[in-house]
Amino acid sequence: MSKRKTLYIRTVTLLTIFVLGSGLVGAQEKIKLVLGHWDGPEGNPVPTIVERFMEDHPNVEVEIQYGTYDYFDKLVIGLITNSAPDVFLWWDFPMLVDEGFLEDLTPFLEKSDVLSPDLYFPQVLPYSGMVDGVIYGLPHSFTPRVVLYNMDRFDEVGIVYPSNDWTWDEFVNIALKLTDLDERKFAFSFDTGIYGNAGYIWSNGGNLLSPDGTRVEGYADRPETIDAYQWLADLGNRYRVVPYSGELASGTGFPSGHIAMVDTGHWALAMYQEQSPGLRFGGVIPPHPEGKQLETVIHSSGWVVWSQSKHPDEAVQLLEYLSGPVGHGEMVRMDWALPAIPSVATEYDLWNNSMKRPFLDAIAYANTLHYFVRNPIWSNTIQPIFDSELAAAFNGSQPAEAALRAAVERVQPILDKQRR
Repeated sequence: MSKRKTLYIRTVTLLTIFVLGSGLVGAQEKIKLVLGHWDGPEGNPVPTIVERFMEDHPNVEVEIQYGTYDYFDKLVIGLITNSAPDVFLWWDFPMLVDEGFLEDLTPFLEKSDVLSPDLYFPQVLPYSGMVDGVIYGLPHSFTPRVVLYNMDRFDEVGIVYPSNDWTWDEFVNIALKLTDLDERKFAFSFDTGIYGNAGYIWSNGGNLLSPDGTRVEGYADRPETIDAYQWLADLGNRYRVVPYSGELASGTGFPSGHIAMVDTGHWALAMYQEQSPGLRFGGVIPPHPEGKQLETVIHSSGWVVWSQSKHPDEAVQLLEYLSGPVGHGEMVRMDWALPAIPSVATEYDLWNNSMKRPFLDAIAYANTLHYFVRNPIWSNTIQPIFDSELAAAFNGSQPAEAALRAAVERVQPILDKQRR
């Protein structure tokens, strides 16, 4: 065989290998990530954020699995059976961290040019995935609780709108003037659940659980805690400024004008505006006891990465969009939620938005160590006991002191056993 012919064959062979190899590279399957979200797609900014991510990362395909009423059950089953989404939305982080289900995001954040703990409101991050100083999740949506008030009802009674420095005594005086039992008009509605009303307890110097999450005795039964819960219970049972359970159709009191003030989160803005387009209402941070510092509560959810994900680097790249300026900007643009990023709030001029400003003001007063952060069994085991005992205080069948002492007697042995 001639040298020329040999060279020709070798050249063709190399070209063939190159072409086939190129074809194989082009034919490689995309990396697939599964994202779990507990809401549906309607009005949801997540699909738009994910589309933008995939445009910028053509090698990654993201499947969104929307949740319904059984989101949490399905997710837990997926974690146990090793079939969970790569990225999913969560809130009770200690519960899953305790089981080893969540990826520690710290080493990924150190490499990221987009994400950093300093990016967010410092009060929000502990609610959105920080456990014992380690970051397992990054903020999605969040909201502090504020008091929304019906301007027309205040005008009708001739009361000046409340300001951010109002006290509990001033609140009660205002509430009494706004209440007309003959007309079935009440002053106030609030969340009787442990999570939502925690700010009132903290503001009075009370607490249900020790900072290290090991004791309720000496905390839930201390005078400051008892007095705060009794004050809340008295709003309905003594002053009658709060309707009894079932006295008004659920969710209708504020938009119909039968409730003048409501303690709620950012989610209520769109709901009330849709229910009653002509409703004129403002917002203010909750009242505080005279001479004491206000503390507020935050509701939040965060994006996490499953610890068994086969593609953690790509999952964190997706978080750069979901939890970064792109995602939080899109949430503001679609009026889905408040941004957890101060620069995004400034970019969209939310500090000068009369409806958004009260929520942003409340962030500075947030207690960053809610009960569920202190102990992984709080939400499923401990909180239901307190809720059940305190229900008797709110319906007036027993004083707050008796309810709290009964809860302590039931809960402290559980915590003691947990420590053994």
